Amino acid sequence: MIKYGTRMLDKIKICGLSTPETVLACVNIGVGFIGFNFVDKSPRYISIDTSKELANLIPKSIKIVALVADADDQTISNIIQTSKPDYLQLHGHETLERVIEIKKHFNIPIIKAFGIADEQDIYQAKDYEEFIDIVLFDTKPMADAVVKGGSGKKFNWDLLNYASQISRPIMLAGGINISNIKEALEISNIQYLDICSGVESSKGIKSLKIINELKYFI
Repeated sequence: MIKYGTRMLDKIKICGLSTPETVLACVNIGVGFIGFNFVDKSPRYISIDTSKELANLIPKSIKIVALVADADDQTISNIIQTSKPDYLQLHGHETLERVIEIKKHFNIPIIKAFGIADEQDIYQAKDYEEFIDIVLFDTKPMADAVVKGGSGKKFNWDLLNYASQISRPIMLAGGINISNIKEALEISNIQYLDICSGVESSKGIKSLKIINELKYFI
């Protein structure tokens, strides 16, 4: 279990940042991970060129995460060469075979996202864990959802009782915000939290005020 305290901010990932001001706010409070979204249909999408500018503001003590969904090798290569992420987050329908292929070809730590609706969705992560570095559990999107993740909807965290079998570190996403962050931190088996819409004033627009307030709630 994560203990409370300002130093625990290094267990937090803020995803979908797109401006120098919000990146610097996250740097200043000391989050552990900053995520850039490269899914072009997402309201949080940024270009590879923009990511390079933002990455230059981030010290080596904070890990950069590049979020992609069903991206081809050329796109992944361009992202890695330009923004030099510490992790590649796969947030699409990547099969186990595709994950293995990416891992072998790019030799980069991988976060793989799994949408959770029931315990069977948690069990599927077992098949992947040998080839990924962090398992990310998020709210399972609707079947017709254009963009996976960042919905702000919380899934039934009680299902995480089934996660004890997962040997990799687990990152929890899905509706985490100031009002429930302490509850999320109390869940056993969880090493990291991923916050996206929970620090936004509107969809895709990060709030400097909310980001700065995070340090008072953990």
